[in-house]
Amino acid sequence: MEGTMDRNALVIFMFWMWVNQCAEMVSTREATGLWTKREVTNPVPCWSHSSTLVGGWLYIFGGNEAGPNINDLKVVDLAAVVRGDKASWIKRPCTGIAPTPRGYHSAVYCDSRIFVIGGYDGSQCYSETFILDLGTYAA
Repeated sequence: MEGTMDRNALVIFMFWMWVNQCAEMVSTREATGLWTKREVTNPVPCWSHSSTLVGGWLYIFGGNEAGPNINDLKVVDLAAVVRGDKASWIKRPCTGIAPTPRGYHSAVYCDSRIFVIGGYDGSQCYSETFILDLGTYAA
């Protein structure tokens, strides 16, 4: 079922920027302990972003992609990754007043909302909080 996570699965999204630009995912199942590398199209090589699990979807906000900080929202269906189905990072448009581009912030999911807190843009530290209301916003 799309968007439903296997509760016995562990997925790790790995980043390495300074030597190689790569973004890859590996997954394992608790019962077997066997690691499997998964291919996900449109990888997001970045750092200093936040990642927030919402159901079976992983939301990545902000960070840096080997250039200036960004304020993009990207999402991937982790349930598809775990199953070995074709999965792809999707850039999602949002409305309203978005946070300025930043990294090193925190994000948490609560009550159908993603809260983005603080951050740093390379010259300024932020103490503000932004709320992305997912409501019926389906990935």
